[in-house]
Parts: sequence; C-alpha cells; structure tokens
Amino acid sequence: MVTKKEYVRNWWDLSRGANVVWGISTIALGSVMVGVDYGENLFTLGLHAFCIGAFIAGWFAINDLLDIEVDRINHPQRPLPADNISELSAKKYGHRMMILSGVGLLAIIMNDEKNLTLKEAFNLAVKNHQNKNLQDAQNYYHKVLKIDPNFLSAHNNLGGIFQELGKKLKAKECYEKTIEIDPSYVKAHNNLGGIFQELGELQKAKSCYEKAIEIDPNYADAHNNLGTTFKELGELQKAKECYEKAIEIDPNSNMALF
Repeated sequence: MVTKKEYVRNWWDLSRGANVVWGISTIALGSVMVGVDYGENLFTLGLHAFCIGAFIAGWFAINDLLDIEVDRINHPQRPLPADNISELSAKKYGHRMMILSGVGLLAIIMNDEKNLTLKEAFNLAVKNHQNKNLQDAQNYYHKVLKIDPNFLSAHNNLGGIFQELGKKLKAKECYEKTIEIDPSYVKAHNNLGGIFQELGELQKAKSCYEKAIEIDPNYADAHNNLGTTFKELGELQKAKECYEKAIEIDPNSNMALF
C-alpha cells in the first residue's frame, strides 16, 4: 500500500520537482535582472511561472519514458523503472503538462498584448511607424488612446499615418483633436497647416504656420512651410524671408529651398 507521502514523492521525482521550482524561480529573478516591470499585474508573472513549470515537468516525464530501459540500469530508483508509476500514467501526465504549457504560452501572448502599458504601446506604435508598418502602428496608437484619450503624441502621430495614407480629412481631425487638447502643441499646428496646404486652402495653411511660429519662434519647419505657402500665393519676397529665417535657425537643414 503506497502512502500519500510516497505517492506525492513519486510524482515529484518524475517531474523533477527541484528543477520545476528552480525554473519558476528564474522567472522572478530574471525579470528583476532585465528590468521587466510586472507592476501590480501578478497574473502575468503567474502565467510565465506556470508555463515554464508545466513544460519542465512534462518534458522530464516524457524523457523518462523514452529512457526507461537505460534508467532500469543507471537509475533504477526512479519512479518508472521502479514501477512506482505506470508508463501509461506517466505518458498521460507528460502530454497533459506539455499541452498545459502550450495553453499557458498562448495565454501569455494574449494577456501581454491586452495589458500593454502606455509606454510599451506607444513605443511599439512609434517603432512600427518608423518601419512603415502603418496598420500595426495605427493599431498601437489606438491602444494608447484607449489607455489615455488625451495622449497628444498619439493623436498627432496618428494624423501623420492618415496623411501618409492619403486620408487627409482623417489626418485633419487628428491634428485638430491634438490642438483641442493642448492649443500650445506646436507640431499639430504645423502638421495641420500641411494638410490645408495639400487641400489647397492656403490661407488656412498660412494661419496654422503663423500660429506655430507664434508658439515657438525658433521652429524652423514652420518657417520653411510658411515660405512654401507664400511662394504658392505668389508672395515671393515673403517666401524668401521665411526661407532665410529657417536657414538662420537651422543652417544645416536642407529644407529651406526656394
């Protein structure tokens, strides 16, 4: 008659319990070493620990099944060669642990995506934006705005994506929303001016660039864009003055071209 203690010990040995504990411990230790911040989301940490623990246990059970004949000679005290656990039970256990590990991994992926921090979501948005993965970038900017509807850079950059996609009216809405949240956000005024310029509404574009310069007199882009607007309006002297100002502010810029 196998006692409860012996029963638990057999499954502990089959799973290499010490290895499981060590593997789980490395999750917490590793997160500290690489600077992962789980914050208050212990569920995510638990998923990582469960996934690695189930994988280790399942792997050793399957490995012992494959090596059972060798273990009868080299490790006869192990649960399988000692017939303390049946091969069928060990097989079911190993497979179930590997499946649970896979389910845990899927849950990690889904949970990590769902629980992105504001900073993580914005960084992913910018990275995808820079790499021209515009649809992914757009999705991440929307995630940012779900977390913080007043995140200025997300509204402004989302406008940039729509502008690149030729969706001028949507871009215009994004820039206007940015300005509505913070009227001093200079880039949005400049970008809104660009949209009006593309739409052929040059007087509105001129007003936007002038507002950007009013907020930041040393904003070279706005001076350059205002110069382009004056050029399109046929006011060449004013255009020249704007380009010269842009060069004065940023002599290394190649924007200011007449």
